[in-house]
Amino acid sequence: MYISQIKIIKTENLDVIFRFSIIILILAHLTSREFFPYGIINSLGSILLFLVFIISNIYFKSRFSYVMIILILSHFNFWNEAGGVFNIIAALIFFTYYFFNKKIFEQKHSDPIIDVCIVVLIINNIIGWVVKGNYPYQEFLVSIFTFSSYIILFYLSKSLFLNKLRIKIFIYISVIMMCYSMLIALINGFNIFTTASPLQYYNSRWIFEFKEIRHFFSMIGRTSGEIGLLMSMFLLPIYLSSYFLKEVQINKRLIIVGIFASAFLSIGSFSKTSFLLISLGIVIQLIVFSFFIRKALFSTKRFWGFILLILAVFFVLNSSLNFDYIFQRMNENPRFFYNFIKNPFIATGTSREVSFRIARETMQHESWFIGYGWAPQRFMKNAWLGEYAGKIVKYDLHNLYFSLPPIFGWIGSSAFIAIFIITLTRMYKIMRLYKTYFSIYTVLAVGFFFLFLFYLFSEFTICALSEPHYLMINMIWLGLANNVYYHYKKEISSKKI
Repeated sequence: MYISQIKIIKTENLDVIFRFSIIILILAHLTSREFFPYGIINSLGSILLFLVFIISNIYFKSRFSYVMIILILSHFNFWNEAGGVFNIIAALIFFTYYFFNKKIFEQKHSDPIIDVCIVVLIINNIIGWVVKGNYPYQEFLVSIFTFSSYIILFYLSKSLFLNKLRIKIFIYISVIMMCYSMLIALINGFNIFTTASPLQYYNSRWIFEFKEIRHFFSMIGRTSGEIGLLMSMFLLPIYLSSYFLKEVQINKRLIIVGIFASAFLSIGSFSKTSFLLISLGIVIQLIVFSFFIRKALFSTKRFWGFILLILAVFFVLNSSLNFDYIFQRMNENPRFFYNFIKNPFIATGTSREVSFRIARETMQHESWFIGYGWAPQRFMKNAWLGEYAGKIVKYDLHNLYFSLPPIFGWIGSSAFIAIFIITLTRMYKIMRLYKTYFSIYTVLAVGFFFLFLFYLFSEFTICALSEPHYLMINMIWLGLANNVYYHYKKEISSKKI
């Protein structure tokens, strides 16, 4: 096992992973009708993209590099309404390359609880396809590939060997993508230049909606604020742990830049939810590291110094970036907190009020014991909006929990949420055992705990299901988090603790 692991590591290099990713991103433009409105070029582009993916897998001979390339590519919205071109390619690569290998996964873990949830989700999705879906043949094929890609990448991610080098590469990729996202957000916010390329994704509809103030949306689009929030929550414990930085040999300054870029995306989106949650997250982490994890494992002194630095930077930039606008938005609805506590599913006086009203009507329209099954965005929109589809400028219900039943049914939806809750619980268990045994996996567990805790909160005002590439990032995070749990258990078992 360890010999094969060393062989894999020799082919893994951050620079090479990014080089292949850049080549794939450039070639992906051939599949876009906005750039090449000719079917033959789009088809040839898809074939070429597939071949480059195959070549990269043959070169790397590494499932880890494959997962990391998919993680990078998932920050760019190619074929967003059709389920995501990289999701489709990811499934094709698995079925044509990995499936015929004697060893599909690097290591296998016995995890019946997660496996049952996945099986329940798959069965309910298939029932939805058969009973209600009735999708056109081509769209049905796309639905199969995209849905399969999420399951495949989840299992690949949780089967990887997670050594220090791979952890370092994953964290560096996360930081670099946040920095690139911030750069694109600044370019878009100041309207320095515009292109139709998904490398600088920008929805012109937002210009109209938010013309009174510049907004800093990155190529990730409307999930910019959420992914910035979640990466802030994940990276902060890593920055606070000198032990982790030393063991994994990570540059502390790079983590600082990553947290700043993530915080900028969260606040620069001018989302009230993202701003409130990142503020709450900082407070909760301060409390946890000050009073509950009291060993010299996470530096609260460094925490305060970093927070003061961030506040000072944002204060200096405020005159140019106008962060005061977020408070103006809150003042538009002074009774926001009262209304939310009174009934969080109405969203009175907020931008979600119409969406939530339609969602309640959708919930009452059918029993939703069976959903329609996973499909490209434009078909799921019909399931979510019903008679309103095409009549209003919305394409989802702006709430994951409202959006799940029309797709997977109540049972499938429960299985989907259960995977997140089980993962969150596992991260919490590792956190509680810090006095018994502390390792680099403890720090990762703390980061993933806060990431998924605030993911479940933030999905109350956004829907990951309607963002196929962003959902892929979520599934890779889920797989890696459970992998951290397996590695921690193995370490404890080997040390007989």
